[in-house]
Amino acid sequence: MTELIKKLGELAAASRIKRLGESLMHDVGRVYKEQGLDFEPKWFLIFYQLSRQQAMSVTELAREVGITYPAVNQLAAEMARAELVDSMSDPKDKRKRLISLTEKGRSLMTSIRPLWKVIETSTSELLSELDCNFLQIIGQIEDALEDKSMHQRVVEKIKSHQYKEIDIVEFKTKYKESFYQLNKQWLEEYFTVEPTDESMLLHPEANIIKPGGKILFAIIGAKVIGTVALINKGKGRFELAKLAVAPEFRGRMVGKKLVLAAIKESKVLKAKILLVRTNPRLDSANRLYRSLGFKYSENDHSGDYQRPTIVLTLSLK
Repeated sequence: MTELIKKLGELAAASRIKRLGESLMHDVGRVYKEQGLDFEPKWFLIFYQLSRQQAMSVTELAREVGITYPAVNQLAAEMARAELVDSMSDPKDKRKRLISLTEKGRSLMTSIRPLWKVIETSTSELLSELDCNFLQIIGQIEDALEDKSMHQRVVEKIKSHQYKEIDIVEFKTKYKESFYQLNKQWLEEYFTVEPTDESMLLHPEANIIKPGGKILFAIIGAKVIGTVALINKGKGRFELAKLAVAPEFRGRMVGKKLVLAAIKESKVLKAKILLVRTNPRLDSANRLYRSLGFKYSENDHSGDYQRPTIVLTLSLK
């Protein structure tokens, strides 16, 4: 083992496990060759599984041995070139390809089984030299990754760091153009900019702020990356509107931070009900609203927009 891998610790864990696996596979491969057996260690799982079945589809093999469909296809092709497996169409479904051992493959199975017993015994002796149950630990790691993959774990950490970098600030004249451009870009991506939109975006002070509303912005450094508005509808009702996030910052919880800030600001403004008008096709936005407690209220009959809208509400009492 190199000093670099030792020093890197957890950062090199995957590389270290891969290196260990490759070392073991290499040594076992040497044994096969020295014993005159034309067999590759990487074929083991498929070969063993096929020895227990008459024939299996690629999909079934992938599920049983726990590797991907393309990987099974590739390994099966290699084994076919070695004349260990053959393929044929499923009599019940011509679209499905069945893989089975050839006569040569079954003959090899008879020869290789005693060697597998020796390999198993040698592995058991190696593991007995350890001060832990290595296979149990591997199983625990596999179970933990089944519950939450490494991809999920890393992405969650990244999003958490990104979330902390976002600052929420209130409306200033210098942000007026960003309010217009962010919403215009979003509307043109999904719908069209209607007269009601245009009036509100061009004159946010008159239409939103002066009647008792608020406009909030998400900022990283000096860059405006998102915005949302609170419109005073009177009698303790506020509308959450004009939520827009710059395309390159979507998926980084900017929208969530804006909506949470808007909810908090609504409570400061003594709102009793917070409503949002949305469209059923906006899956990501609607999942966000529902995750924060908004519930379907009714279809929007106000006539403010030509696009279909529904109303979701959140009680702040």
